[in-house]
Amino acid sequence: MTLIVAIPTALGLIIAADSRVSTWSGYCDLGFKITEIESHPRTATFMTGTTTVSEGMNLDPCEHLKHLKFDAADVLREAAERTDRFDEIIEFVLDGTRRFVAANPNSYAPKKGLSLFQGVVASFDAATHRSRLQSFSVNYLNDGTIAAEDIVSEEFGPEDQSKIRLYGEASYLIQSVLHGPGSRFLTERYGRFQSSVKRIAEADVNVAADFAIDLIQAASKTSDAGLRPATGIGGPVDVLLLGDDERPKRLQWK
Repeated sequence: MTLIVAIPTALGLIIAADSRVSTWSGYCDLGFKITEIESHPRTATFMTGTTTVSEGMNLDPCEHLKHLKFDAADVLREAAERTDRFDEIIEFVLDGTRRFVAANPNSYAPKKGLSLFQGVVASFDAATHRSRLQSFSVNYLNDGTIAAEDIVSEEFGPEDQSKIRLYGEASYLIQSVLHGPGSRFLTERYGRFQSSVKRIAEADVNVAADFAIDLIQAASKTSDAGLRPATGIGGPVDVLLLGDDERPKRLQWK
């Protein structure tokens, strides 16, 4: 799993993600979870969930990333490079997942009846200063069907109320950090955003980025303190801005 925070601001869409990749044998903090899309300006993709399958069960967690036989995030990237039609992107990811499961029936067997992963396509329109977040879940149904569910498309304009979108361990962040013991790890960066931003037009890029970093770091510290989420949260926080420049800008990157 993971924790990813998306915040529309006056000058672009902030996306922040942790770096922890959890495997059967532990975790690695070298994961890159936000992917820039080269063929479309101001566009990025990201995923949460069980997105990778490696060639071996007992690999060192960081070695796991070097020996993948399936990477759903890479399938999503390829789909978004080919088209900006969301329905076609979903079908491309479904097709790739179905072909992998058909060829490797045991790889996702423990996930039958559950959600495998959630994919998100994020973009920003520089002309209108509107941010878009399009998301979907890929579920492995009990009858063996691979299906897309929870399809959501949202747009946010400058005059809209300030919005924050959470992906991955959202429930853990809300229950264990914002409304739990982990609140002690939140800093003035959290309060600065909360007290100063009412509309998206008022959201400063740097203040929003600091806020997103603070949320993820507080979740990581809460986990390290012993109140662990279902899956890991940790490692350096990467922050990407989809703004006026055609290419996404890395505000913070490990």
